Amino acid sequence: MIRVACRLATVLLAAASTRGFSASSPPDADAEWREGRLPASLTQGEPVKGGTLVVRIDQEPPSLDGITDSALAIIWMLERKVIESMAQLDAKKHPDYPLEPALATGWEISPDQLTFTFHLRHGVRWQNRPPVNGRELTADDVKFTYDRFLTEKGNPLRFMLDPVDRVEVVDRYTVRFRLKEPFVWLLHMLANPTGTWIVAREVVEKFGDLRRAEAAIGTGAFILERYEPNVKTVFKRNPDYFGRASLGWTGSTGS
Repeated sequence: MIRVACRLATVLLAAASTRGFSASSPPDADAEWREGRLPASLTQGEPVKGGTLVVRIDQEPPSLDGITDSALAIIWMLERKVIESMAQLDAKKHPDYPLEPALATGWEISPDQLTFTFHLRHGVRWQNRPPVNGRELTADDVKFTYDRFLTEKGNPLRFMLDPVDRVEVVDRYTVRFRLKEPFVWLLHMLANPTGTWIVAREVVEKFGDLRRAEAAIGTGAFILERYEPNVKTVFKRNPDYFGRASLGWTGSTGS
């Protein structure tokens, strides 16, 4: 958690410097960063569109598949940039970090805590790359993702969703999780990026798994344009992203 927070701080500080913030900050300018809060100054002023940001990470991921290889470097590379989850932690609300909708707009929990019903955003599209070619995200994608997570041989993270009995498609934009027993952490597990981000059936069927860079196709704000292991990973803006417009993102690893 500390490592991820430090990396986020580095990214945002670098981004802030491109927007013209003065280097002559008061001595306690880093106090909010140390406390895990985003400084209010980050949302002030007018962002400048364009340019390139280069960020260095300290390790190379073993692959890009969060199920076959559960490594933090995979999360740093893809999470919330390329591939997204049903929900996510609200980084703006320190220190509680409550859940907020991501690919799901909301959810209901049955009185007996055994049924969770999720409503998906309409109009979310996969990135415009083969084999999905920009088609709309549906409840079938969510069911496929979690069926794969629950049945994939050798998945070291299977225990995270042990209480889940099955996943059902209600309609195009509604999916239902049936539990064997109450599980207070289900929502947080679905917001955990490690192996639980939503993937497309066509991608897994074409590549067999998600280990290769060509299979890193999601619904996020960035498209993985080029991956050179131990050298660099280049991301570009996804022009069809359903959320806030974003800039291209470049990450580098190795020396």
